[in-house]
Amino acid sequence: MGGYVQFRGYGALVIAFAIWALASATGAVRADEERGLAEMILATGLSRARAMAARIAAFAFAALVAALAAGLGVILSAITGGETPPIVPAIEAAVLLTAAGLSCYALVALFAQLVPPRMATGLAGAVLLGLFLLNSLSRTFDSLTTLRWLSPFRYYELSQPLSPDGALTYQPRSSCLPSP
Repeated sequence: MGGYVQFRGYGALVIAFAIWALASATGAVRADEERGLAEMILATGLSRARAMAARIAAFAFAALVAALAAGLGVILSAITGGETPPIVPAIEAAVLLTAAGLSCYALVALFAQLVPPRMATGLAGAVLLGLFLLNSLSRTFDSLTTLRWLSPFRYYELSQPLSPDGALTYQPRSSCLPSP
């Protein structure tokens, strides 16, 4: 069950978390400016850095709660299916999913500050899509393997905590650089 859920369930969840991060980060960076909320926040004496840190912390907390809810779903499914519930791997998968969402949030927040406000969501979405495709296509085209380290989705897929013999790992299973 673990390998299937890791591939099918969490594979789709990382995309959903990336889309959520896109909407949340561009809203925090650009939509607040367009609505005049940024000026109101700064008028209270709160610095831009602290306001952004509060947004990031709120997203991190919400993402962790959502990821833990997904992990609880995996545990309950295992129990109802008569299997041993993967408690520690489900927590590891939740942490991994949260980290991927935060990585996407940080990339989008940075990118959204560099482009015109009305184009932020579309262009940041194109960047995330490009990074996702870079990682996905690097499995097929060897010429892309040297660039896949740029993608947060690559680091997400290096760990497979729910799969049999899988683990939450920080070391790549194989080098992303081509062999000499």
